[in-house]
Amino acid sequence: MKQPNPFLKICFFFLLAILASLFNWFLAKLRISVNIYLLLVMAIALWRGRMSGQLWGFFLGFWADVFSIYLFGLNSFLLTLIGFVVGNFRQRLDEESIFTWLFLGLLGSLGYCLGKIILLKIFVARLDFILLVEMKQIVVNLLFSPIIFYLYRRFFRYYT
Repeated sequence: MKQPNPFLKICFFFLLAILASLFNWFLAKLRISVNIYLLLVMAIALWRGRMSGQLWGFFLGFWADVFSIYLFGLNSFLLTLIGFVVGNFRQRLDEESIFTWLFLGLLGSLGYCLGKIILLKIFVARLDFILLVEMKQIVVNLLFSPIIFYLYRRFFRYYT
């Protein structure tokens, strides 16, 4: 299969990042917090491997950091790390199973939330409201992971 040119990949990155941001904004209006970037990075790492997971994790994390109020670089670091870990286990997982998608949604969300809490505790030391929001986000990410993984597998796998 012929790979798309790099310019098309860059355009696709910006399109995907903007769509994910708009989707997050829409869900925030409904009081639902889902980390689309995390789910996309896990889907990319599952189907494309460790290097693609790391690259997309870094750039989507950087995109999230630009618009975030948290510690700058937090999302870049955590999403790169999760892309690396999921990409390493790629050969051992069944890519087409919904149970794999749910399993990755749960473990990836737990790892992301624990990493975020630990790093914020080290650098900021104020975690009053974050714990409740993060626990809700784990459940919502678990519910949204099959949807995002299916959409990625069906439509976006060629462009990443």
